[in-house]
Amino acid sequence: MEKQGRYVDVKTQDGTVLLSLFLPDKGIVLKDRLYEARGNKQETGKKYGGNGGKGNNSESMTYPQKRLLFRLMAQQGFEGDAGNAELLKLFQADNLTDVGKGEASKMIERLLQEAKEDN
Repeated sequence: MEKQGRYVDVKTQDGTVLLSLFLPDKGIVLKDRLYEARGNKQETGKKYGGNGGKGNNSESMTYPQKRLLFRLMAQQGFEGDAGNAELLKLFQADNLTDVGKGEASKMIERLLQEAKEDN
């Protein structure tokens, strides 16, 4: 039985699909093709990335947390590799997969607060 719904693709100017949205009758399912193209798998309800994190029981930050952090970096003028380098410096980490969910949440709160104070 095929699901009923609608598909929406977000494409670059050259036609490369970056994001596909399937809008079913109930709920929304997101599939990020750019993230998938980098060799990662996206599964609903599960964390993205490795099981690194600082501390033995810490899970790595989620993909949505990582996206938001990069968006916040872009608002500060750090895009792409510069944003990644700035986040590594802020977290004092060698790799973003080493950053736990809790640490990412605290950094997001901090950056949002700083942005609010700047405005």
